Amino acid sequence: MFSYSNPRAVHDHPRNISDEQIKAAIETGGTVGINAYPDFVDNSPSVEKLVEYVEYLDDLVGAENITLGLDFVDNLPAEELQSLKENPYYSDPPYQYPEGLRSAADVPNLAKSLLNHGFTESEVWGIMGDNLLRVYESVWEN
Repeated sequence: MFSYSNPRAVHDHPRNISDEQIKAAIETGGTVGINAYPDFVDNSPSVEKLVEYVEYLDDLVGAENITLGLDFVDNLPAEELQSLKENPYYSDPPYQYPEGLRSAADVPNLAKSLLNHGFTESEVWGIMGDNLLRVYESVWEN
């Protein structure tokens, strides 16, 4: 399972993952959570770019294997934010999240955009979290 990773085929960043890694995660029952952290999205991050990631993953492994791992850092404690500065994959703050998806409160904008791009309501519910819950339920003991 990749909780917050984007396909490297769409944006070549060392933190993003290959098609082979994506397929391996799905073959073992996992999901891929798209990440909204700016450096991992694009030089000009946007909701439309995130939809492009979802469309790519849908073509590669199916919508039922996609979820969200948006990686918002706005509520992290100061010491964790400091540790991001020491991580070579993260640029220095301020972090400019995609227009229209600056925080968790904006997630409905992504859902609307997915619907506008032809994803069904059921697929969008899955991407918004039901797919991840399915994976959790398959591995958690009752």
